[in-house]
Amino acid sequence: SQWILISEIQFDSIPIDFNKSQFINIKTTFLNNDDDNGVSIVHYWHWLFFALSVLILFIVSLVFVYINWIQTYQQHCKLYK
Repeated sequence: SQWILISEIQFDSIPIDFNKSQFINIKTTFLNNDDDNGVSIVHYWHWLFFALSVLILFIVSLVFVYINWIQTYQQHCKLYK
């Protein structure tokens, strides 16, 4: 048929060309160890995006807690007046 299920497609990761960027060469030279047990398979960009998303979620939750606290504080002030 002309429709292909996504589960039938095999996704292969594209190898990184280390000659394109000197920063990648420096990073892999100094940060990769032979005994990292496959940790370097997950690229550093994924960890960066994960950390940024957690930070953004934390900031948004702080804003919501602050707004809730301000509203609660204002209601208590109105009750005591």
